[in-house]
Amino acid sequence: MARPHENTMLRVQCANPDCGKVVSTEYPYIRGFLVEEDGVKKTVPVCQDCFARGWQPPTYRGLRLLD
Repeated sequence: MARPHENTMLRVQCANPDCGKVVSTEYPYIRGFLVEEDGVKKTVPVCQDCFARGWQPPTYRGLRLLD
């Protein structure tokens, strides 16, 4: 049985437009930010490298997930 980080169906692209890295949705490979756009809250995926460099989505207002 494959580990979750090896499953290609459980992968997502980093939200940083300058990165675009595809990472596993399994912690600790990914971090996330909770953002609100047009009254709808959603999670924005960010890779570990961008998270460590402090990148944040433009609509981010203060709640980091998986920190």
